[in-house]
Amino acid sequence: FLYKDFVSIPQLNLISSGTAPAIGTATLIAGTITVNTTLADSTNSKIFLQRKTSGGVIGNEITYTISDNTSFTITSDSALDTSTFDWMIVNQY
Repeated sequence: FLYKDFVSIPQLNLISSGTAPAIGTATLIAGTITVNTTLADSTNSKIFLQRKTSGGVIGNEITYTISDNTSFTITSDSALDTSTFDWMIVNQY
């Protein structure tokens, strides 16, 4: 017999539209870039980043900050980083 334990999984939102893209590409300029999207909020959003191409002087740490329902900013610890990143927002409700 095969038994399966059921785990409660929160509802996730990956829907994109208009001013609320959930996925995209951004290129750092002097180590930072702001991505405009009304989908991100600091309570429910997780932003996943993947370096697509390296550029300039690569930083060791990449972080992001969210301006609720307006944008998010990707920042490298190197002001000379000009890398391109793929990004995806996942909202948990």
